[in-house]
Amino acid sequence: MNRHVLFYLCCWFALCSVCFGNVIGSRETSCTKDTLGNLKLAFQRYYAEYATLPTGDFPTVLAALTGSGTDAQNPRKVVFFEFRTPRPRSRFWRDDAVPGDRSPAGLPVDAWGQPIICTIDSASSQVTLRSFGRNGRDDAGQPDDIAFTYSPKQ
Repeated sequence: MNRHVLFYLCCWFALCSVCFGNVIGSRETSCTKDTLGNLKLAFQRYYAEYATLPTGDFPTVLAALTGSGTDAQNPRKVVFFEFRTPRPRSRFWRDDAVPGDRSPAGLPVDAWGQPIICTIDSASSQVTLRSFGRNGRDDAGQPDDIAFTYSPKQ
């Protein structure tokens, strides 16, 4: 009977490592996708509110999305995007820390601390949000680059 218990325990640990190993290993990727998705959603909500996309450089656009801008791009001061606050590692779980998504300069960063690149093509009304991933290099979408695109329906 001890052999069967040992066998079941080994199977249980193997199953747990397969199921939860990828979740722990890709925390940075999921946090970065979450930040990019929230920014994309902010652009969608901004467009739904004002029927246009914000213009200017990225800090100006970000000020319009966060409702902190002083220009007329967001006159109602609607908050479309909020930065995630970092959560430190707890005493009980090995990998439950969540990185913040704001640089000291106030711009969005991915989970590796690299800046998120935002390009707005005013001719085609398309927004592209990119993270260069763990290596911090533009690999043209491969293997670790993450990109989200938003184009409002005209």
